[in-house]
Amino acid sequence: MAKIASGGGRLLELAEYISLAGAVVGTLAAIPTQQFIYGMTPLCLTLALNVTNRISLKKNQLVMEAEVEQLQQKIERFAADTDHWEQQFKDVMAMQNVRRNAAQTEVQLPELLGAIEQLRAREQHFIEAVEMMQRKINALNQQFQNRPELSQIESLTTVILALKKLVDEMPSKN
Repeated sequence: MAKIASGGGRLLELAEYISLAGAVVGTLAAIPTQQFIYGMTPLCLTLALNVTNRISLKKNQLVMEAEVEQLQQKIERFAADTDHWEQQFKDVMAMQNVRRNAAQTEVQLPELLGAIEQLRAREQHFIEAVEMMQRKINALNQQFQNRPELSQIESLTTVILALKKLVDEMPSKN
């Protein structure tokens, strides 16, 4: 649309220059003949074309300002779309990373399960070893409790206590 207006503006500008030249020629012609109409007519035509040119220029300026505003709005929409697509791209890349990590985890999963099974086997082995030690400790404790020396110590303790009681009951010689 601005091209059409600028094409019309060129014609107006060309007509203005021709009219200005006509005003100069008419003025030169009016000097010897004393008829100022020859100079005034092209001069008035030049002024009219000048006003028309300025109006056309103002219209072109308004059209160009509107086009610039539309371009700015398109640029802003493009920037918003770019931000949106950039965020979408980041989301897709994040999902790709999640999938890649999941795939790596799936590869590592059998290794981890094997390690867990080994730990469980070791734990079971330790539990069995602790239970065997507990049984041995219980057997040794039982053997210690069944020793004949213990019954002798108990009977000797009873005799000592009885003797002590007798000694305590005896009158003292002071």
